Amino acid sequence: MINWCKQNTLFLLMTSSFWGGQSFSVADSVTAKKAECHSVNSAYQQVHGFETEGYYINICQLDGNFYYYRQSKLDSSESLVVPAEALVRGDIFQAEAGKTIFFVGRDQDRYYSSVMSNDNEILFEPEISTDPPDSPPKFSEVSKRTPVPNNAR
Repeated sequence: MINWCKQNTLFLLMTSSFWGGQSFSVADSVTAKKAECHSVNSAYQQVHGFETEGYYINICQLDGNFYYYRQSKLDSSESLVVPAEALVRGDIFQAEAGKTIFFVGRDQDRYYSSVMSNDNEILFEPEISTDPPDSPPKFSEVSKRTPVPNNAR
């Protein structure tokens, strides 16, 4: 059912573009604009920025103060900007909005976002890859190996 809806939506977008006489990019209409610190305030500096399945998450800085900025991918009007503090050598940031606590941190090679309410984690979202699909895969370095001669096997 979902695929049928997507196909019909795509068809309607293409036909309306054709009959309307305007050029139209389906990719531009479907993807949301990535939220960044300067979209909140042009003076904000980006400290960390990443996206999860549902949100664009940023840690911003202005005059030595940190801010947690979160914007929903589904509804760009659903955003939150609250003061944050750096914890653990600046590797983890914490922000509070009422009884909800937001954490941003780094786990090995990826960022994550955690949301807690009443001392219970209600949402944990790891960073998702934002590499374009056409970009070459990232390979780790492989050490050179000397082939074993046939007579040594």
